[in-house]
Amino acid sequence: MKNYLLKIFSILILLNFGCDPRNNRLHVKNESSQDIYFTYGCDSILNNTMRISTRQDLNLPGTPIEKQIIPDELIKPGKTVSVMIPGISNGWETYVNNCKNKKLFVYFFNADTIENYAWWEIIKYNKFIKKISLNADSLTKINWLIIYK
Repeated sequence: MKNYLLKIFSILILLNFGCDPRNNRLHVKNESSQDIYFTYGCDSILNNTMRISTRQDLNLPGTPIEKQIIPDELIKPGKTVSVMIPGISNGWETYVNNCKNKKLFVYFFNADTIENYAWWEIIKYNKFIKKISLNADSLTKINWLIIYK
C-alpha cells in the first residue's frame, strides 16, 4: 500500500511540475490601434514553415463572426498573447540558441494582408509590416515581452 501511494504521489508531482514554465515565457503585445498577426522563426527570410492560421482556416464558411475561432497569431489592439513552444525542455532559450544565427525573427502583418492574400503572395512580396530579430540575451533584457507599436 505504501508503494502504491508513493507512485500516485510521484505521478501527481510530475503532472504538476513536469512542464517547463519557460515554454510560454515569450509574450507579444499589440500597442497599435489595428488588429495584427505575427509569426516567428529562425529564418531571416519569410518562408512556408512560418505559415499563419487565419479565420478562414479555422472556421466553416458562414460561421457568425461572434462564434468564430480566433487564430493564436491574431492580436487585438491593447492585447498581449503568450507564445508557447511545445516539446522543448529548456524553453525559448534553447529554441533561440539552436537557430542558425542564434536569433529569433518575428514578423508582423496587417490583419487585412493575412486575410486577403495567399501565403505564397505574402512570402513572395514580403508583405510583412515589420520584422525584428532578437537573440536570447536581448529577449531576457526586455523580459521576453515583444511590443508592436
